[in-house]
Amino acid sequence: LNGKRYSLPINNGPNSLHGGVDNFSKKIWNTTIMKNAIGVTMEYKAKDGEEGYPGTCDVTVEYVLSEAENTLSINYRASTDTATVINLTNHAYFNLNGDFMLNGIAN
Repeated sequence: LNGKRYSLPINNGPNSLHGGVDNFSKKIWNTTIMKNAIGVTMEYKAKDGEEGYPGTCDVTVEYVLSEAENTLSINYRASTDTATVINLTNHAYFNLNGDFMLNGIAN
């Protein structure tokens, strides 16, 4: 990145998948219930060098339900103090069948 090499933890064959071994999914995030919407804001600050990535990274994720539109919105924001790479996503599974005894992934 910009002429500098960084070593990332390998956790998927020869690859560094999902941000490494001790990735964001294993972190404790600060959470705040939204006052003007049905939702929650989650914030996490990754330290410079965390999982081998350069720069301090401030991450915010908002989960917002809209009863009027019958939707769930997930909004991501990230800012860093140096050049880095980041691509935030969500891997949640939902059981829309209504049968809570079913495995949501298989259905």
